[in-house]
Amino acid sequence: MDNFQDEPENMPHARIGVARFFLRILALFAFFYLTLFIPSSMIETARYYLGPNRVYVYGDYSSSIYANTPQYAAYGMNKLDDYPDQIFILGASTPGHVFAPWRIAEALPGYKVHNLCVQGSNITQITEVRDILESRVAISKLHSAVFVLNLHFVSFLDNERNSGGTLTQIDQEELRHHLYRLRDGRVTPLFTGPAMETALFLVRPFIWLYKLKTDTRNKIQTLRERIGSLSQPETQKNHSGNSNFYRSYRLMQFDGRLFTDDQFNILQTLVDRLLAEGATIVLVDLPVASYYRNDFPIYDEYRRRIKPIAANPALHYLDMTTAAPDNQFLDDAHAKPEFYEAWANMLIRHLKTIVKPPLKQEVVRP
Repeated sequence: MDNFQDEPENMPHARIGVARFFLRILALFAFFYLTLFIPSSMIETARYYLGPNRVYVYGDYSSSIYANTPQYAAYGMNKLDDYPDQIFILGASTPGHVFAPWRIAEALPGYKVHNLCVQGSNITQITEVRDILESRVAISKLHSAVFVLNLHFVSFLDNERNSGGTLTQIDQEELRHHLYRLRDGRVTPLFTGPAMETALFLVRPFIWLYKLKTDTRNKIQTLRERIGSLSQPETQKNHSGNSNFYRSYRLMQFDGRLFTDDQFNILQTLVDRLLAEGATIVLVDLPVASYYRNDFPIYDEYRRRIKPIAANPALHYLDMTTAAPDNQFLDDAHAKPEFYEAWANMLIRHLKTIVKPPLKQEVVRP
């Protein structure tokens, strides 16, 4: 009986103990958060205020807090503005490497050039990049808005075969940190306006932590591959120039099927929207290795389908498909670094013939 009478007297002490426990947990979390918040904020502040005055997704993401190009596109394109004359380069990894914005800006004084290419982009993801861009730039109000839309037959894979589901890589990165939600098949932000900007600011430590984890995993994977390659015959180490390997790989990627209509319809919708906003459009058909251009059904079907879109007199079409010999390819799609400038010069020469004179004539410095 005495034990029951003493129990109420012990209750406050028990509650204090529980409160202290949770305060310690909270203090540890705050310490952990600040440990990540301070350096991640310093990196982002330096990138924003001291970095180049343009967006170059492939050139900038490695020195940022973002783990990959889709994540940079989702969260890091905050340097876009309403400068009157701008060129926006959209596409996947090949133009992301080749079309360096500083090189194009030097050739076209008065234009600010952004390279917004994202790895693995099909037309759906290219359209998403355009939507992110439009959330920060009033395209119709610019003096000159030039969109360079880079195409390759692989860009027209549907989402299921391109990214393994209905979501693009940008969608997946937006959902990763729980600031977006999936509603009726579409990824939408949880907040809008200043509330979303605050949330993006506060989530930086977790974005950077994910980058640190990803970088560590990639380095371990690279080390494993290097060790594994030591035991491989020399013929298995490099597939460059192996047309049968690449043709087989693409056939497997396409799962023995040709194209669906969706990506071509999305491209047509994108073109129509940009034209309605007064933008200048350049469709660039990127260089393609000869072993695809000769008797490869997937490529033949792509050329048949892209022809009516490219024939639109309201846009400009640059066909570079036959412009590069096979020895300029690093694999079956990407250029060797020593040929980046040559490929970029083909685009520069075309742009010089179609862009209108900018309001300012000086070179826009990075």
